[in-house]
Amino acid sequence: MNKAVFFDRDGIVNKYVSPTPRNLNEFILNDSICQTMWKLRHLGYKIFIVTNQPDVTRGKIELKELYKINEYILTQLPVDKLYMCISADDNHPDRKPNPGMLYQAMRDYNIDLQQSFMVGDSWKDINAGDAAKCRTIYLQTKYNIFAGDLSIPPDKTIKSVTSIYKTIFESKYTDNFLLKLYECLDKLFTQEGYSGIVRSLKQLQRTKGRLFLLGVGGGAGNASHAVADFRKFLNIETYSVSDNVPTLTALTNDEGWDCSYYKFLEQSNLTDKDCVFVFSVGGGSESKNISVNIVNALLFAKLKGTTILGIVGKDGGYTKKVANHCIVVPTVEELIITPLVESMQSLLTHIIVTHPFLKKNEATWESIGV
Repeated sequence: MNKAVFFDRDGIVNKYVSPTPRNLNEFILNDSICQTMWKLRHLGYKIFIVTNQPDVTRGKIELKELYKINEYILTQLPVDKLYMCISADDNHPDRKPNPGMLYQAMRDYNIDLQQSFMVGDSWKDINAGDAAKCRTIYLQTKYNIFAGDLSIPPDKTIKSVTSIYKTIFESKYTDNFLLKLYECLDKLFTQEGYSGIVRSLKQLQRTKGRLFLLGVGGGAGNASHAVADFRKFLNIETYSVSDNVPTLTALTNDEGWDCSYYKFLEQSNLTDKDCVFVFSVGGGSESKNISVNIVNALLFAKLKGTTILGIVGKDGGYTKKVANHCIVVPTVEELIITPLVESMQSLLTHIIVTHPFLKKNEATWESIGV
């Protein structure tokens, strides 16, 4: 079965006009609605609009004008189908708060209503969604804060159209996180940076150079873990510049945080036979004052002719700019950039240290055949 998001029209799909747009000139799409719908489609949801339009029956808008608006909606938005009820009779089964339009979509598209959402700005939308056993999202704004009867409370109340996607994404967070993780992996290994990193580390093994790992926050945590693996499995002399707390705090106290990593590398007598490997979400940016300690360390490494490697996210930042080889984890979901990038850093590191081309020693469990 399929899952769906049902959108009310006025106030959700288009900007609110009192009482309702009478022609196409008065119909203006909400700024974020197209992007919201596309992103929901990428999560696997069918997209429907369910709208009451009784003003046709009341003689306040011509049916041909309504069809023009409908045609415009369907050409501008990724909508599977638009359902409308022009009846002014509250007992009509399709007129919200009755759930007839949602039931029709269920029959037409094999929809599992209990896995679906109804998004609206009226008590009628919420009641229709509730009657169909959908989860309901109520957009509360200044024009409807006191309107109607919300005796049936919505599952979630939001303040802006931009919150719709986040609310639905988080409703099944684990499933959607894993979905985006798979999407990220699917795009990841099309990059040339991975093979370049493997070749550079092979050269480091041959020349018995040293490997210095740079990270901040979660990147520092991944660097700490990776030190053990690079040493144990690859026989590479490896250091994480953030691991020695007395040294790091002394350098921060004397030289400042922005210079602490660079000073560590300087005092370690960094050479062109060594490698620096960055684990960072943004890759560092001096202009944005983000991870400037990494930027300064890379400036020093570049000056020394040291090979620079990286696993970063977003646009790659300064690391991507100066690295010899760099993997940029694709941004497939802005809501979870940091956990996705840091998950990929850990995953890719484990792939690297167990790669047959590089591995010198077996892991204990694998070696005893369990």
